[in-house]
Amino acid sequence: MSIPENPIINHLIRDGSISVDDVSVLWTEHKISGKSVETLILDAGIMDEDALLNVSARLRQCQTVDPAQHMDAITRLHPMIPSEIWEQCHSVPIDYDETISTLRVAMADVSDIQAQDLLMRHLPAATILSPVLSKKSAIIAILQGLHPPSNPVDVTQCAVGDKIINRFLHQIIVKAVEERASDIHFQPEKFKIRVRYRKDGLLHTMQTFHTSFWQPLCIQLKILAAMDISETRRPQDGRFSLLISGRNVDFRVSAHPTVYGENLVLRILDQQHSLIALEKLGYSAHNMKNIQRILEKPEGLIILTGPTGSGKTTSLYSMLATLDHEQINIMTLEEPIEYHLPNIRQSEVKEKSQFDFMSGMHSLLRQDPDVILIGEIRDEKTADMAIRAGMTGHRVFTTLHTVHALGTIYRLIELQVPISLLAGVLNGVVAQRLVRLLCSACKIPVRLEVEQAKDHQVWPQVDVFHARGCAQCGFSGYHGRKAIAEVLVMDADIEALILDRASHQVLQRAVTEKGFRSMHHDATEAVIRGETSLSEIQRVMGSL
Repeated sequence: MSIPENPIINHLIRDGSISVDDVSVLWTEHKISGKSVETLILDAGIMDEDALLNVSARLRQCQTVDPAQHMDAITRLHPMIPSEIWEQCHSVPIDYDETISTLRVAMADVSDIQAQDLLMRHLPAATILSPVLSKKSAIIAILQGLHPPSNPVDVTQCAVGDKIINRFLHQIIVKAVEERASDIHFQPEKFKIRVRYRKDGLLHTMQTFHTSFWQPLCIQLKILAAMDISETRRPQDGRFSLLISGRNVDFRVSAHPTVYGENLVLRILDQQHSLIALEKLGYSAHNMKNIQRILEKPEGLIILTGPTGSGKTTSLYSMLATLDHEQINIMTLEEPIEYHLPNIRQSEVKEKSQFDFMSGMHSLLRQDPDVILIGEIRDEKTADMAIRAGMTGHRVFTTLHTVHALGTIYRLIELQVPISLLAGVLNGVVAQRLVRLLCSACKIPVRLEVEQAKDHQVWPQVDVFHARGCAQCGFSGYHGRKAIAEVLVMDADIEALILDRASHQVLQRAVTEKGFRSMHHDATEAVIRGETSLSEIQRVMGSL
């Protein structure tokens, strides 16, 4: 197949990021789907949008810009050209120099001559167009913000119809994605339905509406998620995707019967904000160093532990992303699959089905894997399979529900894992929680008195920070989250103590002597650094 010249493709071939066969596949998909090669590069996970932007700018020798930093100019200059033209050209105006009649325009593709010609046809003849490169998703998000859906739907003042339902539902979903919520809850009560977003781990009521509007809205959600609309008395699960701000966002839907009707929860699976590089998860330098030590081991078991909502799955995916996908075979068994990862073979298992964890593991081990991810060790059989896979030359990543890192050892023993196997195959444990980060724009310092410092086990007369709240953080005082963790790295001495059935106190003392730092220590350091507050640590972990 004849493949047209493309500077980005040529760059990827030169640096070994893509093969000639892969280029042929991309071009075939381009011909079939009509998507640009750049879009397909992003879809295939070959590069992320930031990397693609930097490479494009370097190859085309042009400037890059974040259009969000030019909102005043965009709002003022946008009426120069019809909105549909800006949208068609994936462009926004960011500056106009009247002295030389030059309009600077942020474009997703500065080599798109047809788009530039179309823009020029709507400008005065003497105007010079100066294109600069920007992320397509950022441009689309701004254009959607300039032209939001028509006025918010007041469901108390209108008759129920399909268009009303669709518009109302779309507004709820888009707003949740824009505000980086992780979940949307539709909670039926006696006379009303409460809509709540989970943001940074906490639920916030966004609006309520009368129950008369719930049945058609619930049906619409079920249709989207390919669920049985006639079934209202049994739990159901489904999925759907929507194009929001120029990217596909996945939603996992769960319906659960309650006394006042079906309770629906939408988990938002937005890869742009949820798949995070390992170094950006907020681990301390000490913990990061120990995690890297664990990841360097060529075989054995790596366990992440913590309660539901502590970021275990996100951390596992981030760890997998650090591995060499080209030279090793990575396979997963998950229930359910939350994010679809490039260059990884993912399988979804279901308990009480023909393809459960046990049958999945038996089949997967015949697929020549190097690395295996098991979503969760939940029973004796899963624990046994994970241990035995780690014994036979595989690296196994998994999660477990325990409070602390050392508790993992005792939990595995409860699951009938022989101590002799456990001591030889467990590489390390990461126990973690997620705490909210203080808003840097409004956090305020507070000097702890001696007694307060003693109560919290920090140095006296030290400044810590409290949340205040401002428009930038939605008046919550917090923006974003980070991991508070403790990392247990196994070695021969610790393994010997496990084989000798040492008590928890003896093990705790031994690992501390080897540099182990507890979550309590990590949390205290985060407070002293001003990253989070004492009240937030106490909310998540209890008293320090």
